[in-house]
Amino acid sequence: MTLPDELISRLDFKSAVRIELKAANKLLPRRRDRQALRPSADAIANNIRNRLTKGIGATRADVLFVDKNRRGTRPISELSLIDRATFRAIVELIRAALPETLASRVTHKEFREAPLSAPSSHYVSTTDVTSFYEFIDHEILAQELEAQSGEIGAALKAGNALAGAEASMSSRFQTTNNNSIQTSRKATVQSWFKQFHEIEGLRLIEVTQVEKAAVDQDALLSTTDTSLLARSDELSRGELVEFRVRLSADPVYRLGTMVTEFSGMADDYPEMFEAGGALASLRGAQPIGKVLDRLLVGLIPIRAVAVDYSVVTIENTKCIAHNDLIHHLDLDREPLQIVGVTEQLGYWKDLRRVLFSEAEVTLLGRISRAEIQTDWTPVKLADLFQETVPGLVAQINEAGRSGTSVPQSTPDSNGSRLGAALGQYADAILAHKSRELTDAERDELSLTMTALQDRSGSVSDQHGAFAAIRSRVAELTGVTVGARRELAIREQARVSSGLPLFPALATSTSSAPSGKRATVDDENLIDVEIIAIYW
Repeated sequence: MTLPDELISRLDFKSAVRIELKAANKLLPRRRDRQALRPSADAIANNIRNRLTKGIGATRADVLFVDKNRRGTRPISELSLIDRATFRAIVELIRAALPETLASRVTHKEFREAPLSAPSSHYVSTTDVTSFYEFIDHEILAQELEAQSGEIGAALKAGNALAGAEASMSSRFQTTNNNSIQTSRKATVQSWFKQFHEIEGLRLIEVTQVEKAAVDQDALLSTTDTSLLARSDELSRGELVEFRVRLSADPVYRLGTMVTEFSGMADDYPEMFEAGGALASLRGAQPIGKVLDRLLVGLIPIRAVAVDYSVVTIENTKCIAHNDLIHHLDLDREPLQIVGVTEQLGYWKDLRRVLFSEAEVTLLGRISRAEIQTDWTPVKLADLFQETVPGLVAQINEAGRSGTSVPQSTPDSNGSRLGAALGQYADAILAHKSRELTDAERDELSLTMTALQDRSGSVSDQHGAFAAIRSRVAELTGVTVGARRELAIREQARVSSGLPLFPALATSTSSAPSGKRATVDDENLIDVEIIAIYW
């Protein structure tokens, strides 16, 4: 952080240093080193002024846990002498401009006895605000101080930065929470959460152990513990659920991250991406990356796979069953996924260690949408555009799945996959209107598909190929479909044929997927408001 020269010239560093060298904290031992530095106060002040003039910023504070009168511990940020003196100089500058009623303070004894001065007062109830200081909104505080003092915003911004309210981001994966703020909040929240977690009967589903597996379906249906077996209709909005999960960011967030990072590297080192048309593919993917960055700002959608539970269908009803309970039963099991949106500021430091490592954690959440769901929109803001851009939500969801899960292959195989996708696309459009092609029409359409097979290298090329087939089908048969139906047909054809949306972003080679089609209908999701992630 750099202070403006005009502000530095107005700060009284000599007075601030003298005060700090004499100051004492009753919760910490007396600093003998600062007593020894008192004769050098003026030299220290000149050194601080020179450092700030040269643009040398603040250093990291040390967080110490001190005893709080035998009632636990309190986190204290211990700033260096240079930073404490700078902070005090800024505070004193603002104090001089504040009204006297705000800048002065009475003794603690007067403060405690003040309520008794009222004629009708007979008793005083003493209370305290838990963890008040670490949860102060520094932006509101800065605005109020600026309004009361009339001081320039730079002084307030500098004070916030030294107090830990601001931090620079060295990586898009790092949060702006610094050690002081997060350590204080973490200690407080952990204490509250422990008390909350110990309350029995709050959670519909909680992490548990199975004492005895069900021997048959009748025994399974007789289970009354919802932590072992819960019907879909028992998952009501607002219920608390707790699962052990393999944590991962939603593919949409991974796609946005990948596009942004690869695009940045391509801009810095274009020669690395020139081979095989990768640079052109990245250029085609950049618009989606920018849209996702704008819609997801500050938010991280989570898609976690439950470790201990599966979804089974019993008497035409979907149920969540503990794996150990149905271990001996011949039931078709499907994976259960927990989805929700988290805030980036809620994470401690680097996100890569949490979101991209498939870490096994425990997740507590409140059910947002009742019952087991088959679809979910990770980008919540995209729903606002549903009326004006009907296919935006589906495009974003499909881009997330296709862009990160379909592996790269050679241009020839991508061409054959595009050909297969175009064939399925045309057949699905015709089937929607129950129209069959004559032999002559099919030959005409096959020639068009063959000519378009080399257009698989970028998003725009693929989009143009599908548009050409759609137009050709309309010319030959007069069959057309609406925008939403067309998008669903196109993405189904893409997924079924294994055609990657962004060929340059895939990381390995493999053959086209076969067997059951991978559609969003195959998923079993519990949509929750995430309360806590812990282990």
